[in-house]
Amino acid sequence: MTDIAIRVENLSKLPRPTGYIGRARQRHDTLRDAVRYALVDFLPRISRIDTKNIEIRKIRANSWQKESDDAFWALRDVSFEACPEVRRRICPEVRRRIKRGEVVGVIGRNGAGKSTLRQTLSRIMAMLRQQVKQPETWILGVILLLALALRLWGIGFGLPYEYHVDEVQYVRQAASMGSQGLEPVWWNNPPFYKYVLLAEYGGLFAVGRILGWYASTADFGARHMVDPTILYLLARGTTAVLGTLTVALAYLLGKTAYSRLVGLLSAVFLAVAFLHVRDSHFAVNDIPLTFFTTVMLLASIKIAQSGKPKWYAVAGIALGLGFATKYSAALAGFPLLAAHLLSPGFRFAKGQWGWRRIGLAALATCGAAVLGSPYFVLTPGKVIHDAYQALYLAGQSGFEGWQIDPAGGFLFYLKTLSWGLGIGLLLVSIAGLIYDLVRRQPPDVILATFILLGYLFWGRQQMYFARFIIPLIPPLLVLAAALVEKAAQRFAPASGKVNRTLAIAALLLMAQPLTQSLRLDYLWTQTDTRTLARQWIEQNLPADARIAVDWRTHAPPLSTADQPAVAAGREYDVLIVGGAGLAEYTLEWYREQGLDYLIASSFIYNISLLDAAKDTTRRAFYASLDRDLMLIQTFWPNTTQMEPSFIFDEVVGPAVSLWQRERPGPVLKIYRVSP
Repeated sequence: MTDIAIRVENLSKLPRPTGYIGRARQRHDTLRDAVRYALVDFLPRISRIDTKNIEIRKIRANSWQKESDDAFWALRDVSFEACPEVRRRICPEVRRRIKRGEVVGVIGRNGAGKSTLRQTLSRIMAMLRQQVKQPETWILGVILLLALALRLWGIGFGLPYEYHVDEVQYVRQAASMGSQGLEPVWWNNPPFYKYVLLAEYGGLFAVGRILGWYASTADFGARHMVDPTILYLLARGTTAVLGTLTVALAYLLGKTAYSRLVGLLSAVFLAVAFLHVRDSHFAVNDIPLTFFTTVMLLASIKIAQSGKPKWYAVAGIALGLGFATKYSAALAGFPLLAAHLLSPGFRFAKGQWGWRRIGLAALATCGAAVLGSPYFVLTPGKVIHDAYQALYLAGQSGFEGWQIDPAGGFLFYLKTLSWGLGIGLLLVSIAGLIYDLVRRQPPDVILATFILLGYLFWGRQQMYFARFIIPLIPPLLVLAAALVEKAAQRFAPASGKVNRTLAIAALLLMAQPLTQSLRLDYLWTQTDTRTLARQWIEQNLPADARIAVDWRTHAPPLSTADQPAVAAGREYDVLIVGGAGLAEYTLEWYREQGLDYLIASSFIYNISLLDAAKDTTRRAFYASLDRDLMLIQTFWPNTTQMEPSFIFDEVVGPAVSLWQRERPGPVLKIYRVSP
C-alpha cells in the first residue's frame, strides 16, 4: 500500500495497566469511569523507522515511568514533542510526504487510536490537557498558600531578643561578613546559607542607603547590632520560602515517581507537617538543606526514568549546594548512584556504565560546592577536618555532656517523627516504606535508599537532634501518599468513591499535624516568659544588682554594659555561667562573689547529664535553691503553674508541650541570694 503515508502498529488504549501502584485491571460501569482511568501509551520508544513508509512500532515502556492517575487527557508521551527522536526524524518526513491540501486516510478498527492520533497531530490534545490541568493547578496553589501561611505566622517570635541558640551564628556572622571578610568564624557548618543572608543584607543596605536609612556601613552595623529584628525577619523569611518551595518539590517528586494524586497528597502532607513547619520559622540551615536534598531526589527519579545528562547536572548542582549548606548533604549522593544504576543507559553486562554522565554529575557537584563556598578550595585542610568532625567525631562523643535521650538515636528519631509528623502519618509512612521495599520499583529504591541510609547514619550517632531527620520527611511523606492512593483505589474502585476516600484519609492524617502547627503559630504570637521576666526585673530589681543566669538565650535578655538590649530601662551586672548551668558552682561560691540573685531556667535544669554522678550532684543543687534561698518570683508558660512536658528540642521551640502552655519560653525562677 504505497499510497499510505503513515502506518501505526500496536497503538492501543490500555484501561489501567498492571504493574503500577493502584492500577489493577477492572471493569468500569460507566463511560465516565472508563475514560477517567483509561491510559494511552504512545511512542515511548521508536524501534524502527522506515523513511519510505513511515512506520512507527510501539514498545511499551515500564509502567512506573508513566503518569497513570486519572489524567487521561494529559497524554504527554502521545505528543511528538515528547520524544526528541520522533521530532527530529519523523515530523520532517510527515511534512514532506503529506502536502498541504492532501487528504490522508487512517484505517483501523474501533479503539485502535485513530482519533487520538488525529487529536495529537492537530494539537487538540494539548489544548485539552491545559483545560484538565487547571483544577490541579488551583489545588496546588491553595496548598502552597497554606504552607506559606503556616510558616510565616508567628515568624517574629521573641524579637528583638535572640531566643534560638543556633540562629545567632548564622544571622550575626552573615551580617559581620560585610566588614570582616567572607571566611566563616564557625566551621561546624559550611557557609552557603550565610552567604545567602549576606546577599540579602547587602540588598537591604543598598536600598536603605538610597532611601536615607543608613549613613554608612558602620551606621548599618551599629543600628542592627542593638536591634537585629529586620535581619532575623529576612533570614527567617528566607527559610520559610525555602520550606514552601520544598512543598512544591514534594508535589513534583510524588507526581514524577508515582502520579498526580500522590503528588498533591505529598504536598499537602508536607505543608502541614509540624516539624517542617516549626523549623521553617528558624534562621538555620536545616530547611535549606532539605530543599536541596529534595531537588536531588527529584533529579534522581528523572535520571532513572530517562538517563538524560541534564538531570545528572541538576542532581550534581543540588548536591554541591547542599554540601555547601550542610555537610550531611553528602548522604544524598547515594540515591543519585542508585538512580544511575537503574537508568536506561546503564548496562553492566555490556560494559555500558555511563561514566560520562556520572562524571558530569561529579563535575557539577564540585563546581556548585565551590561556588557555594570558595573556601572548599582556599582552605581544603580546614574543610576536610571540620567535615570529618561534624560527620563522625561529634557523633561519637555526644553533645557537650548532655543526655539528649537515654533511649538512643534510633528510638529518638522514631519518637521525633511521632510528634513531628503525627502518629498517623508516621505509621502510614513506615507502611509505605515496607511496601515499597517489597515491590522494589525504581522510584521505591531511590527514595528508600535515602531514607534508610539517613536513618542508619543519624540513628547510630551519640549526638542527635530532631532537626537532623528533617531531610527524610519529604520522601517519607511521598511514600505515605503513594500508599494512601494504593489503598483507596483497592478498597474503593469507583471513581467517586476513590476521591472521597482519598479526601477523608488525607483529612484524618492531616488533623494532628495541622492542629499542632496552628497551635504553635498561635503560641509564637504570645509574649515569651523570658520577655515577661525581663520586664518584671527592670521594674523591681535595682540597677546595681548582680545576677547569675544559666545561659544567655535561656534567661531574661537583660541589658549589660557590653551587650546593651533594645529599649532597656536599666543595665545589670550579669554573670552567664554556661556549661551545665548554675550548678557549675556552689551556693557558697555565689555568695562569696557577691551575687544578689540567681535565675534558674527549666530549659537547663530539666536536661540530664551523661555523667550520672555529676547529674545527681547537679539535681541536688537545683533542689537546694528552693530550700536555702528565697524564691521571689516565678514565670510560668501557663496559668496552671505546672511544668510542661519537656524534651531537649523544647529549648528551640515548643514541641511536645503545645497543649500544656499558653506562651513560649521556659519556667523561670528568680532567687534572692543575700538575706
